[in-house]
Amino acid sequence: MKREFEYSTVTNSEDIQKFGSILEQCFLAPPDEEQDWLKRMGVENIRLIREEKEIVGGLVVIPMGQWWNGATVPMTGIAGVGIAPESRGSGAALSLMQQTIKELYKNGVALSGR
Repeated sequence: MKREFEYSTVTNSEDIQKFGSILEQCFLAPPDEEQDWLKRMGVENIRLIREEKEIVGGLVVIPMGQWWNGATVPMTGIAGVGIAPESRGSGAALSLMQQTIKELYKNGVALSGR
């Protein structure tokens, strides 16, 4: 049976805590360091992936631009990609990246970087 994932933004402070905990596991960061980093990146830039309403991963999109022939072209950096250990191999990361790229395309972002 195919697993179902929901792509979303942050809805409350508990979302930041949960995703921060996932990133701490992924990057072996000290407690609370990732939550502080997420707040600095901007709550509006966090994208989450949920399975049965539980956050299983996420990433941060960083609005940017690049100069091409004297004009700026919108681009987005992608950082802090993390999936909870128990959800790795489930398709959550694939769904997260696919939904992020669809959102960027819909918003007219021509390029992304990491």
